[in-house]
Amino acid sequence: MKRSEISVAIFADYSKAFDTIDFYILLQKMHQLNFSTDFLHWIFNYLSFRQHFVQIDSQHSSLLTSNYGVPQGSILGPVLFNLCVAEMSKITPNSECIQYADDSTLYRSCKLKDKNTCVKQLEEDITSLSKWSGKNNLIFNSNKTKFMIFSSQQLSKYHNLKDDNLNIKCSNTIIERVEQFKIIGVTFDEHLKFNTQLDKILKSSYSTLAILK
Repeated sequence: MKRSEISVAIFADYSKAFDTIDFYILLQKMHQLNFSTDFLHWIFNYLSFRQHFVQIDSQHSSLLTSNYGVPQGSILGPVLFNLCVAEMSKITPNSECIQYADDSTLYRSCKLKDKNTCVKQLEEDITSLSKWSGKNNLIFNSNKTKFMIFSSQQLSKYHNLKDDNLNIKCSNTIIERVEQFKIIGVTFDEHLKFNTQLDKILKSSYSTLAILK
């Protein structure tokens, strides 16, 4: 913003990310990261032959063996997921890639005159990410993937960026543009004003204070 640039960010969405991890793909990636054979055997033992069932009141289903997914609510679950997607930044060479478990954001910054080139490179990266996800048994949800243009309020108003018909495509799907987006519990808007985030915190605080009172 201080350099009078815009930043175009794409927020990638994955469906049931932790539940779709393929054990063998994960072990192969860990082998490439030079984990020892004994450790890989231990991890495979930890992941495989887990069983689960569904219970409603006193009724429950029969046991079913899980052939995919890392245990959620565990310490190792997010670590194993991160190891599985560690190469994501290599798949998107034209963009900066920010990852936090299954929350992944691609972004590029540029001058307004270079906007079309910036968008083209982001499209290449998000399409590559979608194809890579399919090969790694991850369900990339292009319909829930969003993008935002970050800029200063003055730049946006002067160049009428809100009405800019900028399109970003992933394969043949047009990614929806949003004016604000929630990342790891924090709501960001196009101008980094944080008014929406503060309003939500205040509303939650007043609710808690009312209960305490």
